[in-house]
Amino acid sequence: MDLLRNYFDPVLVVACGLALLLSSTQILPTSVTTILLVIINLLGIIPVVLSAVRALRSRKISVDLLASIALIFSLIAGELSSAVFINLMLSFARIFSKYTEGSIRRALESLLELRPQTARVFRQGDFVEVNISELVKGDIVMTKLGERIAVDGEIVQGSGSIDQSSFTGESIPVERKTGDKVLTSTLLVAGELQVRAEKVGGDTAFARVVRLVDDAQKNKSRIDGLGQRFASIYVITILVISIVLFFAGHSLSLVLSVLLVVCADDIAVAIPLAFTAAMSMLAKRGILVKGGIYLENLGKLKTLLFDKTGTLTTGKLRVKSLMILDDEFETSQVIQMAGSLADFSTHPVSKAIHQYMHDSRLKIETVIGFKEISGSGLEGEISGMHLILGSLKFMESVNVGVDKAAESQINELVKQGDNLTFVSINKSLVGVFTIADEVKVEARSAISRLHGLGVDEIIMLTGDNEQVAGSVAGQVGITKFEANLLPEDKLNFVQRKIAKAGVVGMVGDGVNDAPVLNLATVGIAMGAIGSDVAVQSADVVLMRDDLLEIPYAVKVGRRVNMISKQNFVLWVIMNAVGLVLVFNGTFTPASAAAYNFVTDIFTILNAMRAMRPIR
Repeated sequence: MDLLRNYFDPVLVVACGLALLLSSTQILPTSVTTILLVIINLLGIIPVVLSAVRALRSRKISVDLLASIALIFSLIAGELSSAVFINLMLSFARIFSKYTEGSIRRALESLLELRPQTARVFRQGDFVEVNISELVKGDIVMTKLGERIAVDGEIVQGSGSIDQSSFTGESIPVERKTGDKVLTSTLLVAGELQVRAEKVGGDTAFARVVRLVDDAQKNKSRIDGLGQRFASIYVITILVISIVLFFAGHSLSLVLSVLLVVCADDIAVAIPLAFTAAMSMLAKRGILVKGGIYLENLGKLKTLLFDKTGTLTTGKLRVKSLMILDDEFETSQVIQMAGSLADFSTHPVSKAIHQYMHDSRLKIETVIGFKEISGSGLEGEISGMHLILGSLKFMESVNVGVDKAAESQINELVKQGDNLTFVSINKSLVGVFTIADEVKVEARSAISRLHGLGVDEIIMLTGDNEQVAGSVAGQVGITKFEANLLPEDKLNFVQRKIAKAGVVGMVGDGVNDAPVLNLATVGIAMGAIGSDVAVQSADVVLMRDDLLEIPYAVKVGRRVNMISKQNFVLWVIMNAVGLVLVFNGTFTPASAAAYNFVTDIFTILNAMRAMRPIR
C-alpha cells in the first residue's frame, strides 16, 4: 500500500506524458490510444474524487470538487486529452506538495537517528552498558568524547564542550561544567561527563522535540488561511456561472473550456505548499511553528508584547558596581567580606555578590554566627567585625543610619532603577552594590529589526517597579511598558489588546508566562525546549534563546503571506487572459486544459520560494 501511495503520482505523470505524446503523434491506432487515455483518466480521477468526497463529509467544499466536475465533464464530452492535461497538472501539484511535506517528515526521521540506543550507567559499583529503555530517574550516566548524552540531567562530575545543533541549529559548541544542565541526544565534542538523570525516555527534551515536529506535520491541515477561505465561495460561484452559461448557450464545449481555465487547483495547492515549505525551513533552523495559521498570523503582527525577566533579560542578576561610602575600607576588602557572607545564602542577590567576589579573584573568609532574615538581609561576623548585608529598609530596621553626605549619591542610584544592596560593618554603612538583571546583548537589535519589519507597537510587561521597568525598556529601545503587573493583570492587558488590535503576539520564557502565551494570537516561547509548559502553551517554540530569531520568524511569515497574495494576483491575471481566449473562440477544451497546466507551474514555483532561507 505504501509503495502504491509513494509511486502513484510519479507513474501517473509519466503515463499522462506518454499518452499526450501518443495522442499527438498518432503512432498507435486511434482505438488503442483512446483506450489508453480512458484508462489513465479513470486512474487519475480516483484521488481527486476521493479528496472531494472527504471534504464534503467534513462539510467543506474544496477545489478538488471543481476539478472532479471538470474531469467528469471532460470524459462525458469525449475530451480525453483535456482530462489528461488536468490529471497531469494535479499529479504534478501533489508531487510538489508531498516533497515539501516530506521535508518535515525527514527532519523527524533525522532527529530519531540522533537518539542513542544504549547508555553507560553506574550500577552495583561500576559503569555498565544498558539499553536506553532501562534508564530510570536518578541514574548516573557516563558520556565519553564523541558520544551523545542519553538523558536530561545535571553534570555531577567532569566538564566538556557540547554540540547542541540538533536542538538549537547553532553550530558553535557550548561549554558545560559540574552543576550545569545538559540535554539528551546532544553530542559531547570534548571532555567526559557523568550526568545524574532527571528525565529519561519520553519525558526528555528530545522526545518533546520529536512530538512537536510530528505535531507540526499532523497540523498541516490547519493551513486554512487564504486558500481554504477562498475555496468554498469560489467553487460555488464557478458552478453557478457554469450552469448559467450552459442554459444560456447550450454549449458544453464552452462550459468545459471555462471550467478548465478557471479550475483553481493551483491556488488550493500553491498556498498550503508555501506555508509547509516555510515551516519546514524554520524547523531546520530550530524555530518550530505548530500550524500554518500561526505562521500566517506571525506575518500579520503589528503588536508584540514582551515579558521582561528571562526574555529581554538573562534572568540572572549581576553586580554592576560597588560604591564605597567609607574611606576607611578598601573596595577589595568590602567585596571579599560581602561575598564571603553571601556564600551562605541561595538568594539570587547573594549569588550575584558571591560571583562578583569570585570574578575579582578574592578568597572566601571565615564567617561566624551567620543568620539570614528571609527576604531582607544577612548577618554574620568576619575577623571580629559585625557584617550586615541587605536592603536600605533592612538597614534602617537594624538601626544602621545613612550618612547625609551619601544620601544624594544613593538617591541617584535609586533613579537608575537598579537593585541596591547595602553593606554595613560594625553598624556603619560602608558600601552599596548596584545589582541588575542583565539585558540580553541582542535585545536592542531584535527590537530595532521588529520595528523595521512594521511591528509598530512593542510593549514590555513586567511585575517589577517603574524604575526597573523604565531602565530595561530604555536599554532595549522599547518606549512603552507596563510595570507592577500581577499575573492576572498581564492576562487582562493581553485581552484588552486583542480586542483592540486583533492579532497580538506575546513573547515569554514559557514557564511563568504560560497563561498569556496561550491567550495571545501567537504565543512565542523563548529558548523553551527544556520546559514542558512552553511546548504545550506556545504556538511558536524557539529552541535557541536568541531574540533575533523572532524578527527572522516574522520576516518569514511576512514573506509567505506575500507569496500567497502574489499567487492570487498571478491566478487572477492568468484566468482573465484564459477567459478572453475562451470567449473569443481561440481556446478549445484541450487548449484550455493545456493553458491551465502551463500557468499552474508559475504559482507552484513561486510557492517553492518559501523554502529558501532568508538572509
